[in-house]
Amino acid sequence: MFYSSKSAKLNEIEEDVKMCVLHAHGNISIGEFHFCPRAKKTASTTDASDLYCSVIQGRFELELKKDRKIVDEGEVFRIPPHSNYSLQNVQTKHGIIQFRQINR
Repeated sequence: MFYSSKSAKLNEIEEDVKMCVLHAHGNISIGEFHFCPRAKKTASTTDASDLYCSVIQGRFELELKKDRKIVDEGEVFRIPPHSNYSLQNVQTKHGIIQFRQINR
């Protein structure tokens, strides 16, 4: 089931990337990253959490532990705990990634 971000507030994490948490309970958070065209979420490191992501709209380049991969609309990927990663919208339209963060 996908959640709508229409009632959630988008928080700016970078100039062209916004994040909103749609639901948080216990050790699980569900939310979305919204990317402007060609926007990049610069490298960051996950804490002791698993981050499961679904590409809702668009096409992205995922850099995870020095490896690069293109992930398209409908694909899912996992970012393991304590991993360095970045995401870039490679298209000229708005992109959305939904995430589920499970804290250990």
